[in-house]
Amino acid sequence: MERPTSALHLRLSWRGLLGWPAFRRRQSRGTLKQMRRIIVAVALLSACSNPMSPSPTIAGTWAENFSILGASLVVTVDASGNGSGTYAIEAGRSGVVQVTGTVAASQVTLAIRYDYGPVRTFTGTLTDANHLTGTFNDTTGTVVFTRRQQPVVQVMFGAFDHLTVWCG
Repeated sequence: MERPTSALHLRLSWRGLLGWPAFRRRQSRGTLKQMRRIIVAVALLSACSNPMSPSPTIAGTWAENFSILGASLVVTVDASGNGSGTYAIEAGRSGVVQVTGTVAASQVTLAIRYDYGPVRTFTGTLTDANHLTGTFNDTTGTVVFTRRQQPVVQVMFGAFDHLTVWCG
């Protein structure tokens, strides 16, 4: 091996000996991995907003928007409005509900039967993909249910590296 003739040459020689070209290859592989992730994310997100996708459906998990801490009503229904859920009354009981429903276009009627007897009927409209707005038969005022988002897809890129895509 030739002896270096300048400090600059010496530095370049040491880089070559310490694996500088291998470092550059690893760096470009990392960039390629990042590009793959971006392409996958863009493809999946474009599927979320595809104009050819079907109109919003009632199927999913819905939570009533409560302003009272400790109170909740969460139902999971299929496309026809049938399903089950849970409730909690502030400083009171909690339990399960059974839901029977009808859906006509964006109009929704849900009969919610509580485990201790009462049946409440919600009549409303699917205002967008994530909101049901309407009223209960036994109270006044508008009620809003918000869809609980579930990840549409989760892609694993390694043991600890993943990408989760949410639609809506």
